[in-house]
Amino acid sequence: VYMQQGNYDAALATYETFTQVAPGNTSAYEAVASLYLQQGNYTAARDAYQRALRVESDRASLYVGLAEAELGLGQTNSAYQNLQRAVELDSTNVEGQFLLGEIQMQRGNEEAALRSYRRAADADETFWPAQAALGAMLLEREEFLQAVLAYRRITQALPNNAGAQYNLGLALWGQGLQGQAVGALQRARTLYEGQDDLAGAERVEALFDLWNIDPENL
Repeated sequence: VYMQQGNYDAALATYETFTQVAPGNTSAYEAVASLYLQQGNYTAARDAYQRALRVESDRASLYVGLAEAELGLGQTNSAYQNLQRAVELDSTNVEGQFLLGEIQMQRGNEEAALRSYRRAADADETFWPAQAALGAMLLEREEFLQAVLAYRRITQALPNNAGAQYNLGLALWGQGLQGQAVGALQRARTLYEGQDDLAGAERVEALFDLWNIDPENL
């Protein structure tokens, strides 16, 4: 009830009390940790996740939550180790695979990041951060067909995402589907203009000029 009302402090107090009454209840510790994480209290979140793991050490979601808290504290190495443990326990843990990919990208390990992003996207096609990260990498590597598939999933679910429409256009062009590429880019330009994003609209126009295309005469 407190969560539905947005009263996080009251919800936190309730869960903290429950952990004292039932100290072996992992779900209560996880709920407390999650609330601390939402509030940006990363130290308290980390401590709560560690308490939960002392009770139940084979739950992937606890390692992911602990890693998120550690990332908030700048403890990247510990976070990386906990994310590795999470995906060892559950290779389909979407957030675990995605966050692992993010750290791998930061470390310059693009091949490992690509594998992690792909596993996250395969585990849940509606987890858009993973689809976007995967699509961007595939586009950069000129794997256009796979990039098209990734951006189609995003634009079908989020048709008003101008950046996704723009990247879909690039991928389609690379795949040789010029008419569809122009259509996607026109949608991107319309969305950019509707958002008063002049830089985005100009980026589309620059592409048309580069490709020597007048979309109005197609």
